[in-house]
Amino acid sequence: MAIKLKIFHKGILLVALPSLFQIVFVVTLSNLLEKAEVQAAEANHAKEVIACAMMLTRISVEAAMVGASLGVAPNPQTEARAKYVMRTADTEVNRLARLCNKSPEQRLAIKKVQELVKVLFESMKAMEQNSENGFEGILGQRSNIMKIRIIALKLDNYLNKVIADETEIEEESGSKALQIRAMARQLIWVALCVNITLAGILALYFTKSVSSRLLIVRENTGRLARKQQLVPSIEGDDEIAELDQAFHKAADELKELEQFKQQLIGIVSHELKTPLSAMQVNIALMAGGITGELPAKAQQKVRILDSNVNRLIRLINDLLDIDKLEAGKFELVIKPNSSLRMIESAVESVRAFAEERSVEISCADASDEVFVECDFDRIVQVIVNLLSNAVKYSAEDSKVLIQILEIEDQVEFRIVDTGRGIPESHVDKIFDRFQQVEKSDSREKGGTGLGLAICKAIIEQHGCQTGVHSMLGRGSTFWFRLKKAELGSGGDGPTAISVEKEVLMPQKRDA
Repeated sequence: MAIKLKIFHKGILLVALPSLFQIVFVVTLSNLLEKAEVQAAEANHAKEVIACAMMLTRISVEAAMVGASLGVAPNPQTEARAKYVMRTADTEVNRLARLCNKSPEQRLAIKKVQELVKVLFESMKAMEQNSENGFEGILGQRSNIMKIRIIALKLDNYLNKVIADETEIEEESGSKALQIRAMARQLIWVALCVNITLAGILALYFTKSVSSRLLIVRENTGRLARKQQLVPSIEGDDEIAELDQAFHKAADELKELEQFKQQLIGIVSHELKTPLSAMQVNIALMAGGITGELPAKAQQKVRILDSNVNRLIRLINDLLDIDKLEAGKFELVIKPNSSLRMIESAVESVRAFAEERSVEISCADASDEVFVECDFDRIVQVIVNLLSNAVKYSAEDSKVLIQILEIEDQVEFRIVDTGRGIPESHVDKIFDRFQQVEKSDSREKGGTGLGLAICKAIIEQHGCQTGVHSMLGRGSTFWFRLKKAELGSGGDGPTAISVEKEVLMPQKRDA
C-alpha cells in the first residue's frame, strides 16, 4: 500500500533525509578522527618512552666508564661526573616509571630497571669509599668495577627490551593512524557521492510528485480559461490533487453554465429577436400611416415604442456578437483595406444620428492614404461604435475629430471628442461589459453597455490593442491600432477605392 503524503510531509522528508545523513556522516567522521588522535597520542607516547630508555642506556654506559675511572685514578672531576650520572639516572628512571605504567609487564620491567639502577648507585658509592682504604680498597674497587659492568649490561638488556616493545607500539600506532586517516578520506568521498545521489533521488521524487503535477495544474488553468478539455485528473490525496479536482469541478460547472448560456442565447435569438423584428416592421408601418393617420399623442407613443424595440434589438445583436467573439466563432476576412474608405463608410452610418444632435464629424488631413490589414466590416463596426459614443456624449454644435497616425509598422485610429470625459476611476474598466459612466446613461442615452466590449474584442482578434485617454470635463480620445498593410507583396491587393482625404459632415442644421 502506497504511503500518501501531503506537500508539507514531502517538504519535511526533503529536508530531514539529507539532514539525517549529514548527522550520521559527522558522527562517524568524528569517531574516526578521535581514533586517529588516540593512535597518534600512543605513537608519541612510545617515542617519548624510547627517548627516555635510550637516555638511560647512554647513562648506563657512562656509569660503567665513570666507575672504571674511579677505580683506576679517582679525582674531583670524576667524582663530580659520577654524581651527575647518578642524578641524571635517577631523574630518567622516575620519568620512565611514570611513562611505563599501562601494563603489568611494563611495570615489572621498570621495577627491574629501578632495582638495577639502585644497585648501580650503591656500587658507585662503594667505589668512592674504597678509594681511601689502601690495598683492601683496591681489591674492592675491582669487584665493584666488575659489578657495575654486569649491572650496566643487565640494565642495557632491559632497556633494549623496553625500546623494542615501544618501537613496535609506535609503528603499529602510526600505521593505524594512517589507516584511520585514509578511512576518513574515503568516508568523505563516499559521503559526497551518497549525498549527490540522495539529492538527485529526492529532486526526482519531488519533481515527479510536486513540480510535474503543478505543471499539469497550470496547464489545466490555461485550458479552463480557454474553455478547453482539461487534462485527466491527478492521482493522489495531497493539496495539488485537491486543487486539480477543484479545477475539474469548476470545469464541469462551467460546462453546465455554457450549455445553459447557449440555450439562453438560442431563446434570445429565436424566441425574442424574431417577434421583435416583426414588431419593428409593424411599428414602421404604423408610423408610415398604413393604418391611417395617427393622432399626435399616438404618434409619440409609437416613436417611444419604436425606440424601445430598436434598443432591445441592438442589445440582442450585441449579446450575440459578444458571444461569438468569446467563443472564437467570429470569422475575420483579413486583407489590405483603405483606412479612409472605412472612415467614410462609418461616417455615413452615423450621419443621421450626428445631424440630429448637431455634431460635426471631421477627419484630420492625412499626407497619404494608408492601407491596413483588417476585416473591413468589423473595423467599420468598431469605428461606428466609437463615433456613436462620441456623438452621443458631445454637446450640440461641437465637433468629433477622426485622426490617423502611422506608428512604425502600425496605424493608429483616434476618435477625439470634447464631451464630458470619463472619471479616472472608470477608465480602466470602461471596456468591460455593461459598463457605463453614469447609471442613467442606459436609459437616457440608449446604450447597452456592450459596444466598447465588442470593439475591444474585435481589435484583440486582429492581434492589436485599443485604449482611451480622457480628462473629466475636457473630452475623451478613444484609439485603436491595426497592422500596416504591405502592398505589392501579392495576394488579393487592396480593396479600397480612392476617397477625399477629408470627410466633413454635417454642417450646422437649419434652425
